[in-house]
Amino acid sequence: MRDKRSGSDKGGRSGLLGPLFDLVSTLQDMMDRGQSTVSRQGEIRSSDDKVRGMYGFTMRIGANRDETQAFVEVEPEKVSFDVEHCSEPVCELFDEGQQLRLVAELPGVSEENVQVVVEGDILKLSTTGERQYYKELLLPARVKAQIGALAMRNGVLEVLLDKEIGA
Repeated sequence: MRDKRSGSDKGGRSGLLGPLFDLVSTLQDMMDRGQSTVSRQGEIRSSDDKVRGMYGFTMRIGANRDETQAFVEVEPEKVSFDVEHCSEPVCELFDEGQQLRLVAELPGVSEENVQVVVEGDILKLSTTGERQYYKELLLPARVKAQIGALAMRNGVLEVLLDKEIGA
């Protein structure tokens, strides 16, 4: 049972996950009562009160009416992380016989800001500059350490990697 004043329950659930447990409990109550619609909104805070956000949802359950509408807002100026800010690019890796072809979406990056490194069976893709991306890919075959060809067109990177003989 949840204590509304302290923000915790007998299971010790509090902080950012408390509202999630409340949601599960609410859904169970809805099912028990045969209720078809529920709406909730509230505020979530980290234990040190440095990160705050608002959440809300409306859920309708029933035949041909399964629908969930939700929103979550977090105050961006209150969120800080100790990790380097990088995005993970969308990548595809194609096996083309004697070569592997990597295609990666890197919008806002120029070719001179791209770095591709092969270490064993791992390919590391990173960028520098205003837009930073980073991704590590497990290669399906061993390739030569030297990059075969690299081209960037309209924010799409293509890299050809020659397979090692016998790979």
